[in-house]
Amino acid sequence: MAPSRRRFLQVAGSTAAAGALIGASNSASAYSPQPSMRWEPADSSNYTQATRSPSEMRWIIIHVTEGSYEGTISWFKNPDANVSTHYVIENDSNAEITKMLNRGDIGWHAGNGGYNDTSLGFEHEGYTDETTFTDELYRSSAKVVRYLADKCNIPLTRPSGVAPCDPYDGIGGIIGHHQVPDPYDCGYNSHTDPGSTWDWGTYMNYVQGTTLGVRFDIGEGVVTTAEVNVRSDPDIADNVIHTNPVGEVGYVQDGYVTEDGYTWWKIEYDNGVTGWSVDRFHASNAI
Repeated sequence: MAPSRRRFLQVAGSTAAAGALIGASNSASAYSPQPSMRWEPADSSNYTQATRSPSEMRWIIIHVTEGSYEGTISWFKNPDANVSTHYVIENDSNAEITKMLNRGDIGWHAGNGGYNDTSLGFEHEGYTDETTFTDELYRSSAKVVRYLADKCNIPLTRPSGVAPCDPYDGIGGIIGHHQVPDPYDCGYNSHTDPGSTWDWGTYMNYVQGTTLGVRFDIGEGVVTTAEVNVRSDPDIADNVIHTNPVGEVGYVQDGYVTEDGYTWWKIEYDNGVTGWSVDRFHASNAI
């Protein structure tokens, strides 16, 4: 027998918010909580104090520290540094996260004023083209990215090549420091981080899937936690078969597929609809 809707109340609560999937943007989700982190504020001379709204943030920029974790934190607290990012991630089995700026403040890290104004900066402990980054580092960083992307509606995609000259062109995304355009000629800048040893495939899989990797297993029972479109193929531009309400239960048939910044699963729902839906609007319905 298929799980009842009553089971949904045990899983997600009776006041789950609706959030229909539209366009190529992200909706706030219960599956992207703020991860635990340490707070070590950067010196006020190393950033611009601001009150940016989430809609003003369009980019997440990935850096490598070119030094140690604690050394980087200490440097951002030094009034002579004239540099800062919002987060620093430790490269070891703990992969501690240190927050150094509030989200609304403007870090000095991109080498391009427009991209500083519209981005959140992430430093990862290591050396460009030399360091082997731990799986724990990728996962910790992805947790914060997923949380911020939900808060700020930043697409979970990585554009190829150099980013647009105007940071407001396009819809934004996740880029390496080397992809920030030179402010003078709009070509590539002089930086190369995160470099050749940074595994973009692994990282984006964690960012686009879940903070811990794969969320569901084939055959697993799931329940919708928001109003969600069911499509004939895993693509936001594809045909919408049906829009499921909160509390619709079903079983995973196939997946996962990452497309358009989302992770998709093919689900057979109890209402007779079978198609592809985005994972973040579902919870496990396993007893």
